[in-house]
Amino acid sequence: MASGSGAKKTKEDKSDIIYVNLSIVFQDGHRLYFKVHQDLQLSRVFREFCQRQKLDYDGLKFIYDGAQVKGTQTPKMVNMEDGAEIFAARHQLGG
Repeated sequence: MASGSGAKKTKEDKSDIIYVNLSIVFQDGHRLYFKVHQDLQLSRVFREFCQRQKLDYDGLKFIYDGAQVKGTQTPKMVNMEDGAEIFAARHQLGG
């Protein structure tokens, strides 16, 4: 019975996480770290990243776990875990 209550506690602990530590890596290898609230729209983090790296926000796309992340999404919406890594790349035109 003790293991059942321990499993329940682990599940509660995960849902109680308020902040997520994440990093954004640009295609040239530069990496910045952020600690964000789970309900914060990621556009705020993306824009801060672009400002610090002197990049155009509209010219980039952000990839997490193999899928493009929109700025209107939150870490909670994309099931982002602590230590998440987001890849930032320039939009490519042509083929």
